[in-house]
Amino acid sequence: METLKIEPDLSADLLLAAVRHRETPEELAHRVLREYLDFDKEAATGLMEADEAWAKFEKTGEGLPLEEAAVWLSCWGSSDAKPSPKCRKL
Repeated sequence: METLKIEPDLSADLLLAAVRHRETPEELAHRVLREYLDFDKEAATGLMEADEAWAKFEKTGEGLPLEEAAVWLSCWGSSDAKPSPKCRKL
């Protein structure tokens, strides 16, 4: 196990929060670090996917106008559902 040094005021806040959550400071720190790192990993993945999509758009010039996507999404789950619109040169 690694040791993590934290500032005294953060240590006091961690202790108070741990008491409120009925966890040890170590358990709380581990849990919130895990939650943050999982969130950060998902965010990084999303940014990479967005970068890849942008690069593809720049290469092909194909996309879907927001207005068309919004109309299509607004009919999801209704009896008036429409097939997904196709990307095209913009």
